[in-house]
Amino acid sequence: MLWAFLQGLEVRPSKIFVSKELRPMLQPLAKTVGVELVESELPYIREVG
Repeated sequence: MLWAFLQGLEVRPSKIFVSKELRPMLQPLAKTVGVELVESELPYIREVG
C-alpha cells in the first residue's frame, strides 16, 4: 500500500508520518526507497460518511 501511494505521487516525500504500530512493518520498504518514517500520534479520520 505504501509503495502504491509513493508511485502515485509526482514528488516523493522525504518523510512520512506513521503510527508506532505501522513503522516496523513499513520500515524495510521505506529504507529501500529512501523515505524516512517518523512515528506520530497525530489524530486521523477513521470513517468518512
